[in-house]
Amino acid sequence: MKPPYLWLTRAQAHSIVALARQMPDQEVCGFIVGREQQALVVIPIGNIAPNPQQRFIMEPQQQIQALMRLQREKLEVLAIFHSHPTTEPLPSLVDVAEFAYPDALCLIVSLQHAQARFAAWAIQGLSVNPVPLYLQDSMPEPEVNRSTARRTVPLVVWLAAIIAVMSLIGASIALLPPAPVIP
Repeated sequence: MKPPYLWLTRAQAHSIVALARQMPDQEVCGFIVGREQQALVVIPIGNIAPNPQQRFIMEPQQQIQALMRLQREKLEVLAIFHSHPTTEPLPSLVDVAEFAYPDALCLIVSLQHAQARFAAWAIQGLSVNPVPLYLQDSMPEPEVNRSTARRTVPLVVWLAAIIAVMSLIGASIALLPPAPVIP
């Protein structure tokens, strides 16, 4: 199950930015791992994509070693991180199509501007939703967890309104008289 938010310490965020700035012309990637929504370790993984300027593919052996470490230390993958050297921290179509960890979040750091920008996303199939991201050294307040639920209420209301309008249109069409026969 995806966490409702992602919490990184400032040091963890700085380590991801430092890694991205070491290779500013290509995407860097890795795991953010921890327990119960608390990120404990940032694990960089090599990018073996043929075009690393525009996408990432994690190096398989490093990925396996990291996953074995997680199993030994009873940690879980909270997020997959990668950088966007020249674009905003929004998932690309390739990011969405190739996201292989349905129980993890996607963290993107953008180097497009002078100051790095972060964004966290929940990607499930072709569904992409923003997730609250906290870059602070203390745990987010408990009411933060409810912020996600508060934001979903307008979406439910919006969907109900669309269904009501579609039903009204369907009923209106059904009440129309049949079209005349054209000889």
